[in-house]
Amino acid sequence: MYVSGIISSVGGKVEKLRFTQSGNFSPHQYSETIRSTPELTFTPEFGYFVADKCALRGSLSYGYERVKTHIIADEVETLSYDYTHSFSFKSGLSYYARICRKFYYRPGLCVSFGFNREISLSDEDTHIQTPFIFGISFEPAAFEVKPTDHFGFMFRLFTCDLYFLRKKAALDMHFWAAAIGFQYYF
Repeated sequence: MYVSGIISSVGGKVEKLRFTQSGNFSPHQYSETIRSTPELTFTPEFGYFVADKCALRGSLSYGYERVKTHIIADEVETLSYDYTHSFSFKSGLSYYARICRKFYYRPGLCVSFGFNREISLSDEDTHIQTPFIFGISFEPAAFEVKPTDHFGFMFRLFTCDLYFLRKKAALDMHFWAAAIGFQYYF
């Protein structure tokens, strides 16, 4: 068995959009910039080895992300912020393959369910939503270093997530999804 604490981050992004829309009298210039911070997630985890190289795991997770949207339409600026707090329970399976004496390759598959608390603040009003979320994650690039029999350091570099939010499905491949964790085996 093991207990673990994991912190992970998915890289933020910047999207810019500029366009001109022709109206009845004159063309209108629009500009939109969306900046999102990296999503940070904190996860305590418990694992139980059902076989020599296969561990069942369960965890509770909290994540935070902020998105800033800046819109300029006909020289009128609008600024809005979206904050997302996510809470989820994850259960999964990891396989441990020894690469060398103290270095392991440990891909995993997780199923998660929980909810997002989405808060949108703009110049005009505030919206709060709490949608249910369900997801499946595949972790093909997860590794662990075990300097002793009771301690290990896990790191993950890439994830592939399929999730359902507000009755819509989305597939995300996070190439800049980094995670690091400390594990204690007993």
